[in-house]
Amino acid sequence: MQSPTENDPPNSPDAPAVFPHQGPDEVVIDIEDPADSEPLGEYPTIEDYFRSLLEEFVHEDAQWLLGCLDMQQVRARFESSGRYAFRCEGGRIYRATR
Repeated sequence: MQSPTENDPPNSPDAPAVFPHQGPDEVVIDIEDPADSEPLGEYPTIEDYFRSLLEEFVHEDAQWLLGCLDMQQVRARFESSGRYAFRCEGGRIYRATR
């Protein structure tokens, strides 16, 4: 896995999944390693997975609001702590944890 560079925005979904404030004890999550991943369910995309998580918090009459969200920003927020990284393989969503 590559190291983040100064050109990578900190909350970009494309930025490497690393813990903030890297130092001598930095931790890098290898989201490709099945041993570091937890299966979360079957969804066509990661965005669909996040939408399903948020649906339970939004009243059924206001579900249309979920279509207004930028799911890439939602994903960036979920991954911003560096604790988790998400991937989709063959319609299955996985979360890599430290």
